[in-house]
Amino acid sequence: MAASRVRRPGYRRLLVLLLRDDAGRPPDRRCRPRGRGPVCRRRILRPWVHARTGDRAARGRGDARRPRADYRHHGSFPRALPDGPTAVQGDGAVKVRRSNLVAGARAATGTAVIIDVYRAFTTAAFCVAAGAREIILVERPEEAFTLKSQDGQLFLTGEVGGEPIPGFDAGNSPSAILGFDLSDRRVVQRTSAGTQGVCAAVAATSIVLASFVVAAATARYVASVGEDVTLVAMGEKGALSTHEDEACAAYLETLLGRGEPVRPGFIEPTWLSERGWPDWFPRRDAELALEVDRFSFALPVYRENGLLIARPVFS
Repeated sequence: MAASRVRRPGYRRLLVLLLRDDAGRPPDRRCRPRGRGPVCRRRILRPWVHARTGDRAARGRGDARRPRADYRHHGSFPRALPDGPTAVQGDGAVKVRRSNLVAGARAATGTAVIIDVYRAFTTAAFCVAAGAREIILVERPEEAFTLKSQDGQLFLTGEVGGEPIPGFDAGNSPSAILGFDLSDRRVVQRTSAGTQGVCAAVAATSIVLASFVVAAATARYVASVGEDVTLVAMGEKGALSTHEDEACAAYLETLLGRGEPVRPGFIEPTWLSERGWPDWFPRRDAELALEVDRFSFALPVYRENGLLIARPVFS
């Protein structure tokens, strides 16, 4: 009978410990809950719980179970394209043709719309949304460092082989840009696909950056220019076609009234699903990149003093 009255710490007490929000308490007050033994949340329970759930460790009250940016949610990832988008009003005589990769950018004529969804021109759009007044597009990291030496206020963003460049302020990541205030700052961007296409489009009369987040605004701007259009899907490293860039080109073609209606469906990150999520590509980046028509500005590129500079045009 005496043994039956012995109270043992069970699942109820463990659940209470896991759910209590006491991240701000001193560690010594968390390690021994009322003499029940050395159940240390800091050293045992918290790491175990976060490892099982994919959460990052708590840094403050209310912050214990917030997912990391690259947490692999079990929910559906793909984003749906708008059903039956309305074509923009423009010159009916404008011709639209499709091309891709660096070779396609080099051969582009008229208005070259350079498309890089993952992630160059999604990141560029988020830089503008964060307050940047212009984006200088370069081919090599050395060019960015040279410009930085001339103007220490420049903000450098980009990648080589997908990974952030040492010495740059940020990688090629829209989710990282969300944490910056770039009000009235100038940005320099170097990427393995998008900026390479811009630098290669020497035969084009004008250049416009494109991605899903600025697609409709880009179509309106291009239609207002009235020149023939070449849609260039840059793909992976400018050498391998990817589904998301081709889907964005098809969507722009539909908006310009020259393509078949886009089938209601999903944009799936095919190459990511095959390879898994690399450390340098947070899942949140892909989610942001597929937010169709999030922003209402286009990003035309101007040739000034030997530089290629994108500035927003709001519509």
